[in-house]
Amino acid sequence: MAKRRHDRRHQRQPGRACGAARRGGCGECAAAPAAVPLWGLQRVRVGRSQVGQRLSPCESLSKPQHHHLTHQKTVMYRITDPHTPDLGDRIRQAVEACLAQYPDSSAYALIDPTLVADWGALLWQAAQDQPDQVQSVYQDTPLAELEACSLFLARVARKDLEQLLERGQAGPVLSFVQTTLSLEQLRQHLACFARARTPDGKWLLARWGCTVVAPVLVKALTPAQKSRFLGGFAAWYLINRKGQLDIVNGSMDAPSAAADLETEGMLEYGYAVDDDALALVADASEADVLLHALGTQQPHALGDRPASMLHSMARQVLARMREAGIPEGVARLELLARALQQPSAQASRALIQGHP
Repeated sequence: MAKRRHDRRHQRQPGRACGAARRGGCGECAAAPAAVPLWGLQRVRVGRSQVGQRLSPCESLSKPQHHHLTHQKTVMYRITDPHTPDLGDRIRQAVEACLAQYPDSSAYALIDPTLVADWGALLWQAAQDQPDQVQSVYQDTPLAELEACSLFLARVARKDLEQLLERGQAGPVLSFVQTTLSLEQLRQHLACFARARTPDGKWLLARWGCTVVAPVLVKALTPAQKSRFLGGFAAWYLINRKGQLDIVNGSMDAPSAAADLETEGMLEYGYAVDDDALALVADASEADVLLHALGTQQPHALGDRPASMLHSMARQVLARMREAGIPEGVARLELLARALQQPSAQASRALIQGHP
């Protein structure tokens, strides 16, 4: 009887976790917030509480207001600056230039919708109604039950680009992949990198759709994994922290998905990572996590500076903290807040050097 009630909840709200899962108590619903750890912008434990939230969370879409930063009443850290006015033109120019080399290629949007209210639910429904236009990267994989927090691929009509970019202003959630692969083939290719297995056997979701995390995830790949990953596309158009276009060039020589297990470090619908890769991503994510926490708890520390400037300042400050041996957690958070309010970089440096 309990099983039937659980199934009926999902029939009423397809793609969403049931009520018990949203409270963290459903043993059957894999879309519960704590079901699968995220590899990207991580939480930082501080005593009994947690500083910040996972900014690309694997959580139910039932509480989208928690993910859409513009819904917050307090001043928030936005992660990325507004898009530059010429971004759409630059993307179109880059796609046209790539077409000259790969005339049979198409451009698809890669979307991580968890920062934008209700976008994930809309994409999930579109994937059911128009699978030739929109697909969940997690479908037909061991992560299929987590489609509520999936990455999505979508065909992009030229006329819809500006509207799509406007929706992507909410955060680092939108990029474009140009490839000669079909939509289904590209989905299969990305699904092979959907999760990462740590040395102790834990699986982490790799958020390739988060444009500030994705470049670090590429750096964390082994040479063989990187070659395999870049082989799936001709170009990957990322919107960076300053709202400008960055291009990751691919090789467009991907083997079939069946050949993945023949590549060193590749697993079934995933890939292996070592401790160095984990440390690389954790260090790259720390500034974002702490800045987000300050934006919630001490917004005055951020002032009205652009997100990209704040991130650059925080990275420099955190590097000095590591050199000084200041431990992670509350100490770094509080010191970062003070450092950001110093009148100069020299004063900030002196503050850290004088910290006991």
